[in-house]
Amino acid sequence: SLALAGCSSDDADAGPSGSSTSAGTTTDTAAAADPEPVAAPDGEAFYEAPDDLGTTHGALVWDRPGEGGTALPGATTTDILYAQLGIGGDLVGTSGFVAVPEGSAPDGGWPVVAWAHGTTGLADTCAPTRDDDPDAAYGPRDELLAGWVADGYAVVGTDYEGLGTPGDHPYLDGRSQGRAVLDAVTAARQLDDTLSDAVVVAGHSQGAHAALWASAIAPT
Repeated sequence: SLALAGCSSDDADAGPSGSSTSAGTTTDTAAAADPEPVAAPDGEAFYEAPDDLGTTHGALVWDRPGEGGTALPGATTTDILYAQLGIGGDLVGTSGFVAVPEGSAPDGGWPVVAWAHGTTGLADTCAPTRDDDPDAAYGPRDELLAGWVADGYAVVGTDYEGLGTPGDHPYLDGRSQGRAVLDAVTAARQLDDTLSDAVVVAGHSQGAHAALWASAIAPT
């Protein structure tokens, strides 16, 4: 039998040395004007986007305090739902998180690491923002992200299209995953204006693929 719904560990999926990718990029992060963010619904409804997502990809839909696997030490972490340009060419709701270091931002704002996660599975419960037990599968991931926060970087992460949210997850579709990464940064800047214009995209495994695509399509 073939099981596609299980979640895998980022650590187990890391692959051989050299599978990690970091790419500096300038994202298209012009502020989205429509629609205005609204109060987030409770529970699972957080992941169900409203029918009207406006016309601008990267628009912040709503947010809530981050919990579970996204609650990084030394940071104020917020889960977000935002509008992404999806695989079908329409706007879809995609979930993610924003972790901003505690304290005052440096001159120019907090530099941003846009983190693209590795393969975790295809079930909605495999999305990082839905991970209630990060120590079980994601310990190395959390050490990495917390290290960036400790070094003074804000971390913005996406769950990717259809992972955590309704619809199919287009696994390894580069344009969808690259857009998920970039649009998360745009939404994060609407959430917190202390984020700077300096962005590095980083990821391994599935995330390395997403990071390369994000860098390639950033000017668009």
